[in-house]
Amino acid sequence: MRRIAFFIFCFLTLTTALCEAVEVELWPRTVFQLQQLRDVDRLKIDKTRFTQYLTLNLYEKSDAPNHLFFSSLRVDADLGRDNSPDASPDPLRYQSFALMYAYYEWRRIGDLVDLTVGRQILTDELGMAAMDGLKLSIHRSWHVGLELYSGFEVKGALNADSKGFELPNSDTFEPDGLTGDDRLTGVFGAAIFLHGIENTQARLHYRHRYSGETDGYNLGLSFRQRIFGFWDLYTTDDFNLFTERFNQLNVGARFDFDWISFSLDHATRFPNFDADSIFNLFDIHGEKELAARFYVRPDRRTHLNLGYSRIVQANDFPLFDSWGREGNAGNFADLGLTRNIGQSTEIRAGYRMGMGWGGDQHRFRLGAGTAVWNRRIRLDGDWMGTYYEKLLYTDILEGARNKGFSMGVRVQSDFRLVEEVSLKLMGDVYSNDLIERQFAFFAVLDVHAWQ
Repeated sequence: MRRIAFFIFCFLTLTTALCEAVEVELWPRTVFQLQQLRDVDRLKIDKTRFTQYLTLNLYEKSDAPNHLFFSSLRVDADLGRDNSPDASPDPLRYQSFALMYAYYEWRRIGDLVDLTVGRQILTDELGMAAMDGLKLSIHRSWHVGLELYSGFEVKGALNADSKGFELPNSDTFEPDGLTGDDRLTGVFGAAIFLHGIENTQARLHYRHRYSGETDGYNLGLSFRQRIFGFWDLYTTDDFNLFTERFNQLNVGARFDFDWISFSLDHATRFPNFDADSIFNLFDIHGEKELAARFYVRPDRRTHLNLGYSRIVQANDFPLFDSWGREGNAGNFADLGLTRNIGQSTEIRAGYRMGMGWGGDQHRFRLGAGTAVWNRRIRLDGDWMGTYYEKLLYTDILEGARNKGFSMGVRVQSDFRLVEEVSLKLMGDVYSNDLIERQFAFFAVLDVHAWQ
């Protein structure tokens, strides 16, 4: 795999150097993470993680290019130590190489078809999915388009909650197989969508995954309608045809004026398993959320955000038919304020409250940021604190009557000394009365060049 990727990279680089009709985008990105934290047993975990991305994109030199190539490679290693009993004695075994994506696009074939071939990441109503295969998009001036794709699934999950620093996460994004499933998984899909209609967007999507061990049948819908220029109605849904219930159902409305906006959203989320999973035989509860959001801008320098949501453990009925009861529901509220001072400085404050299922927490944040040296350097700092009580994890908190206070400081600096190069440094330290001080440091170097 490494030799193939290296050969492809060298071949494309040589071809580009000889072809004056191609514009090259080269984007190496280096991420370094240094962390020290404690697990639930107060055992020390050291992370020294190095991640190198290399993005290479090729564009036909044209006002409307027809031929494009996109690719990204990643090398990831963690040399830290974990004192937990189940930790691996050899952290180097978890270093990984991944071809994140590499695909060729041929646009407007016969002014009708867009063709995409290679490793690509599908982002749609059914979430994110990586596939090695072919995708066709057919659309013209008919206001209706058709998308067809077929290939093999790149095993692993794309999960924003995983430990990886960025998406896709190297913890889960592993090409060419999962433990316990060594079969190729075919991915087939089709979607019909509206095209070129100004105030209406709609898309109906079917996806089938099949290997004999990993199966899935899903139907997705997304819809957005703008009314009177300020009112949006929208929904994004994922219906599992095997279990005959929604994996995800989101319905909402948004009113957006010049200085104020308001949104009301209802979401239902259920766990999603393969069609042959034993968990489909059990009554698995998900959650429902009803959320309201305000955004207010009384003047050009002041921004205010307000939000409230209630989350309830869900049953099989998708609508928010019950407010829940004590023990299976939680209330959350947040407040954020940002004030710009001059052309390059801002001060900010935030508060978030959570009460109910899982315990009670009150979080606050005070911070400021400013840009100096003709805005080539930006400095930011935040002081954060959390008061908590009645948490679920009471084994650690028994001696403190299941309550406590933690605080921390985060500082960040961004440097852009030249247009193509940027460096970000970020560190945070936090502690409380029960677990000794923990810290994290991040460094991200971007070199973004065009030729």
